[in-house]
Amino acid sequence: KQGLAQSSIKADVYDNVTVLALRFTDPFALAEFVGGGDNATTALDHLICHFEDLLADRRIDYWKMLSDQIVCAAGMQDNMNHPLHVIAELALSFQDTCSHLFADLDKPMEFTIGIDTGGVIGSSVGRRRKSYNIWGEAFNAASMMADNGVTGGIQVSETTYRRLRQNYLFKVRGRYYLQNIGEISTYLLTGRI
Repeated sequence: KQGLAQSSIKADVYDNVTVLALRFTDPFALAEFVGGGDNATTALDHLICHFEDLLADRRIDYWKMLSDQIVCAAGMQDNMNHPLHVIAELALSFQDTCSHLFADLDKPMEFTIGIDTGGVIGSSVGRRRKSYNIWGEAFNAASMMADNGVTGGIQVSETTYRRLRQNYLFKVRGRYYLQNIGEISTYLLTGRI
């Protein structure tokens, strides 16, 4: 919205969206086989199939696999009844699923999760294969927090923390500088109250 007239924007603008970014930090661990016989598949496929089940049970407006990252967003369809807790529960479920899978593979936890709440822009892109994409401040912040998060942890922004602190447990992580956003306080989501 910075410096642009609303009439010149052809994309969808959402000002209260919670974005979760889950980043896998070891691509080779994702390529390992799990299961046996006809059910053998890669760790990544196993995770995505499980995640699809988790996502189907929740009010998630958007999700996409982008290289080594899964991005989810809620609050785009129903901004007034923003389901922020849905993203928190999804993050805790992702953390649990990934932890178990990496333990079964006898590998260290190779993932980080970042969550931010704020504005995003969304639009269908492409000519041959249309796809809906989101980008913007909350997307960038969640992704950067996942990039610089604690291995196996869920790092959230102060905005997200303030909205969740009544029902969830957190540890203070500290102040953190995000390029193009500035300095923010971050917290680690550790569980439910």
